Amino acid sequence: MANNIFSLFILLLFSSLLKSQQPEKVLTSIFNEALTDTTAYNQLRYLCKHTGGRLSGSPASLKAIEFTRQALINAGADTVWLQKVMVPHWERGFENC
Repeated sequence: MANNIFSLFILLLFSSLLKSQQPEKVLTSIFNEALTDTTAYNQLRYLCKHTGGRLSGSPASLKAIEFTRQALINAGADTVWLQKVMVPHWERGFENC
């Protein structure tokens, strides 16, 4: 019962916050910023043109990861960390005809 009341309180709180924030204006400002600021496009272009094919475990994938980490730091992200993950390393085998 207490959890239901708490959930209802949180729902009402968030709904009142959303109403006061005018979501249309927030979305419009994000959209307008995306149309005028070319930062994301330039970073994507660099990533595609300068890191090469990014197959799992390849040197190009490591270069792309480091580029992205540094871009997040430069953008002002308060925390950026890399996590070790197990990914297969693909190597071309013999072609069968």
